[in-house]
Amino acid sequence: MRATQLEPAAFCVTPASSTRNQLPRCCRRTRTAQRGRSLAQLAKREGDFALACELWRRALGSSRQGYEAYKQLAIYHEHKARDPEKVPEVVRLGLDELRRANYTGNIAPAAYRKIKARFDHRKTRLERKSRRPLLDILSVGVQAKNE
Repeated sequence: MRATQLEPAAFCVTPASSTRNQLPRCCRRTRTAQRGRSLAQLAKREGDFALACELWRRALGSSRQGYEAYKQLAIYHEHKARDPEKVPEVVRLGLDELRRANYTGNIAPAAYRKIKARFDHRKTRLERKSRRPLLDILSVGVQAKNE
């Protein structure tokens, strides 16, 4: 049995009741979010994108895991689902959530700049890709196949 299979990770999602009662509520939420993120990474690695997307959608929000989930969903829609129209919407939602957190002071300025730079980079990439003429895109694909 490989170490990356989902059964062991699924076991980790449900903490033991003794551990749950010893932790403060805020720590329990953080640990659950971290486990969800780890499980989503395992699902992605195993090719179970339906499970990974569901876990990312659950994680969306104003947290480090939430911003990572927005990024992973954007990557999924761009590369796997081949749905480039959905990517700007996901990036916009992530940026909106990030701006809201910055406005309310729920995120440190350095973390805000770092995460915003990642979203801006993805956004610029998509804009650059959408401006490329179709013939350029096709010629790059043909060249890659010939190599």
